[in-house]
Order: sequence, then structure tokens, then C-alpha cells
Amino acid sequence: MSNLIPTSQVARSDARIARPEPIFFDDTRHHFKAIAGFDVGKAAEGFRSPLSVILQITRRCNFNCSFCSEIVQLPDPTMEELDLMREHLQGVQCVFLSGGEPLLRKDFVEIAEMFSRDFIVGLPTNATAGKALA
Repeated sequence: MSNLIPTSQVARSDARIARPEPIFFDDTRHHFKAIAGFDVGKAAEGFRSPLSVILQITRRCNFNCSFCSEIVQLPDPTMEELDLMREHLQGVQCVFLSGGEPLLRKDFVEIAEMFSRDFIVGLPTNATAGKALA
């Protein structure tokens, strides 16, 4: 069983909630879990890609938190740049579309749709811009 590792095919299946073995993204969609008796350390030696990636789709934010390290305001990646990043993430199961505040992007829905075709998508957000999307 130690030679079995998660693949992007598992993440792209129609039954995303179903638990692919031996490592799966749990029901809360916040953590990876392994089936009982599976040696995660040994399996990790064979991973060719990370289980999840945090992708910063913007550095813009509508807060001014004193603890934030985002002081350099770079331009947002274009859709073409994001699509290239998506292509290079094959094998990853989960992509967190992060920021700054990712919901500030006017094209956020298109970005989420692009990534949700291949990955489980997570969204860390301060939710201040969520009302506009609702």
C-alpha cells in the first residue's frame, strides 16, 4: 500500500467527497487524512507534487492590518498567467486561491471556475467583499 499516492485524477473525479485511498481531503475540506495503518512518512518520499498549494491571486486588500506582511503592491497576475500556473500545478489536489483579499478581483468567479475544473478549491478570505459576489 505504501506505493499508492494521491493523483490529480483522484481530485478531478466526479465524486470529490468520496475518500480516495490512501490519502484523502477530509469532509471539512480543511485537512488531509490517511487511512488507518498507512505510513504517511514513507509515502511522502514518493510524492512528485505537493498535496495543496496556496496561490496568491492578488495582494490587494481592503483592511490595513498592522501584522500584515503584504507591503509591496505588485500587479495582479493576468488570466493568462494564472492559466499557466494552473497547468504547472498538475498533480496537486487542492489549490487555495488567496491574497490579499481574493474577492476583490472583479474576475474572481472566472478564476475560481478555471481552477475548479482541475482542483479542489479553497478560499481563505476576510469576506468583506463577499456580499457583492452573493
